[in-house]
Amino acid sequence: MITEEKSERYLEYVKETEGNRIFCFLSLLEQESVYDFSEQSSYEESILSREVKKYFLQYANPDKIPALTGKKEFHDSILYDVESALHLDAFEKMCVELAILGEVNSYFEKFFIYMNNDWNNGYLSMDTAIRLYLMRNEADIGLYKYFAEDSKLLRYFFSFYGQEGRGRVRWGLKLRDTFFQLLFAKDKGFHGKFSFLKWYHTKEEDGVVYKDTKLFKQIDCITDIVPAGIYLCTEENSGKQVVRGYGSARKHDICFIDIRQLVFSMEKNILNMAFPELWYDILLLVKMRNAWICVHYCDPEFMKKESARQVIEEITGIFLENGVFLFITGENPVLAIEKDVRIWELWDKEENGDLYLWQKNAERYPVKHEIPLSIFSNTFRFTPIQIERIFQNAEKRRILDKRSLILQEDIKEACIRETGRCGNNMITVMDTGYCWEDLILPEKQKEQLKTACNRVLYRHKIYDAWGFGEKIRYARGVSMIFSGPPGTGKTMSAGITAGFLETTLYRVDLAAVVSKYIGETEKNLNAVFEAVKKGQGVLFFDEADVLFNKRVEVQNSNDRHSNMEAAYLLQKMEEYEGVVILATNYIQNIDEAFKRRIQFLIEFPFPDEECRRQLWETVFPKQVRFDEIPDYEFLAKQFELSGSYIKNIALQAAFFAADAGKGICMEYIMKALLLEIRKAGKRISREDLKEYHMYYENI
Repeated sequence: MITEEKSERYLEYVKETEGNRIFCFLSLLEQESVYDFSEQSSYEESILSREVKKYFLQYANPDKIPALTGKKEFHDSILYDVESALHLDAFEKMCVELAILGEVNSYFEKFFIYMNNDWNNGYLSMDTAIRLYLMRNEADIGLYKYFAEDSKLLRYFFSFYGQEGRGRVRWGLKLRDTFFQLLFAKDKGFHGKFSFLKWYHTKEEDGVVYKDTKLFKQIDCITDIVPAGIYLCTEENSGKQVVRGYGSARKHDICFIDIRQLVFSMEKNILNMAFPELWYDILLLVKMRNAWICVHYCDPEFMKKESARQVIEEITGIFLENGVFLFITGENPVLAIEKDVRIWELWDKEENGDLYLWQKNAERYPVKHEIPLSIFSNTFRFTPIQIERIFQNAEKRRILDKRSLILQEDIKEACIRETGRCGNNMITVMDTGYCWEDLILPEKQKEQLKTACNRVLYRHKIYDAWGFGEKIRYARGVSMIFSGPPGTGKTMSAGITAGFLETTLYRVDLAAVVSKYIGETEKNLNAVFEAVKKGQGVLFFDEADVLFNKRVEVQNSNDRHSNMEAAYLLQKMEEYEGVVILATNYIQNIDEAFKRRIQFLIEFPFPDEECRRQLWETVFPKQVRFDEIPDYEFLAKQFELSGSYIKNIALQAAFFAADAGKGICMEYIMKALLLEIRKAGKRISREDLKEYHMYYENI
C-alpha cells in the first residue's frame, strides 16, 4: 500500500542524490571554465551563481547520502511505483526526479535558471538534463531521442514550456498537471477533473463467486495475449460485476471509464485537453496501479454518435498499444469494436446453465440445504449480477418473516420479481399457484405435460454432460400446443407448468400484438420475446389460431404478410430457450406444417363423467362450510359441464350461501347451476333436475 511516509522519504533520498550530482556538475563546470573563480581573482561571480553553489555544497559530503542497498526499500512510495511501472531507465528517472525537485524546491529552480541563463525559465531543459547525466559540459545528440513526441517522458510526465524564441535544447520540461497532482494531492486533486473514472480495488469475496466459471476460464485464455481486449456482451450492469469479480480473483484493480460521461465532457469541452493528453494521463494512473481498464455503458444505439466512435477507437488504439488489458461492456456487439481484431467478444452468461453461480451465491446466505438449485439454473437465464440480487432479495424476505433459513419459495419469489421487470404492456404476469393435484385430466395428458417439463429440468444434463449440445445448436426450448374446448384446463395447465419449473407465467395479449399495419405484428412479437428472455419463463399465447391459421394461397399483400407473421413466430419460438405454449379451441384451423415444428401437441378432452365427478369433489376449498354434502354423483352424471363452468357454479353457490347466512347445500348449487347454463344460452327443463326439481322454480 502506498504510504505518505515512504513517499516523503523517497523524495528526500532523491533530493540528496540529485543534489550531490548537481554539486559535482557545478564543480566540473568551474574547473573547465575560462574564468578564475579563486579568491585572488578579480572576476566577480553573480549572486545567483554563488547562492546556487552555496546551497548544493551541503550535498557534497558523501556521508550525508543514505547508505542504501537499493531503491527497493521505497516500494509503495508513489514516485518509486511510477518509475517501476513504466520501466524507466536511469536517464528517464533522473529527468523526472529533477523536474519534480524544480517544482517543489526553489534552489533547484534557481539552478535551472542559472543553467538556462534565463530568469523566466526555471524548468529543467533537455540540454541541462543530458549534460547532468553525462557529467560533462557537452550534450550527446543521441540522447535527444528521449524527448521525441512518442517517448515515455513526453507521454506521461512533461509538456514543453517556453519554446518560443529559444533553441529546442533550451525548451523547459514542465511537469504535467496530472502527474503533479498524483504525487502531492494524494490521488484526490484530479477526481473532479476525471469524474468519469471510477476505481475499484480488489476484494477477495467478489472473486470467489465467479472463480471457476466457464467465462472466467475463457478470459484467462485471453489475458496473456498482448495486445488484446475483451468485449463483454452483457445486460444491465452485469458486465461491471463480472469485471470486478475477475479483477478481484486475479488481484488487479479496475479503472472503470463511463463512456457516456466522458463523451459528454469532451463535447462540452469540460476537460479542456486534447485526446492524447487525456489517454496518457489515464494510462499513467492505470500503469502505476497495475490495473486494467473497463469501458462500460457501450451499446449500439450510443455508438451511432460520431464522437462516441472516435473515443472508442482512440481508447482501443492507445491502451492496447501500450500493453494495458482492456474490457468493454455493452448489451450487444458494436461494429466499431468488432472491426478491431485485437478485441475478443464474449458473453457474460453460461451457455447451458450456470448452476455454479447459483451454488456459490447460496453459500453466502443461510439457504436450506434441500433446495434443488438446478431447477432455477435450468429454467432461468440470469446474469451473475441478477443471481446475486435474487439471493439478496430472498434474504430480505427471510429476515422480514423472522426465519432462520431461506426457503425455496423465497428464491422463487425473488426470481419472479426479477423477471417481472420486463416493462412490456403486451405481457401479463399470471399467478402460478396451481399444482399437479389441482389438474383433473386423463393420465395420458398429464404424462405428456410432465415429459415436456423434463426437457427443461434435465436440459443441462442432456445438452452439456451428455454432449447433445454439440449436435443440437438451436431450438433447445420447449414448444407445446394445448388444444381442446373452452374450460378444459389449458390455462391452468400453463400455470402448473410454470409453477412446477419454479418460473414465471407470461400471458401474451394478442390484441396488443396483432396489428393491421404491415410489419408491426412482427415488431411486437420481437418485443415480447426480448422482454422475457432474461427469465426464460413460460410464454402463453391464448387463442393462438389467430396467428397460426392455415396458410392461404397468396392472392394479395394481406395474404402474404399473414403467412409471414406465422413464420416469424415460429422462428422466435425456436430461438427462445424457455417454454412456449400455444392454446387453441380450434386445432383444425392451425396449419399442418406448423404443427410438425411444435414438439408437443396435447389434447384437452371434454371431461367425461369420472373427470366431472373429480372436478366437483375438488372444486370447493377445505375451509368452506357445508349444510349438507353435495350430491357429486348426480351432478357429474346429469350435467355435462367443463371445469370452468363447474368452478363458476361453485363460486356462485358460495355467494348465495353467504348472503343467506348459511352453508353451501344442493339448493344453492342448483340455483347457481341453472344461472350458469342459461347464461351459456342452453335450455334446461324441470325433468332434467330429477329429485332436485323443487329448486327449478326458485330461479
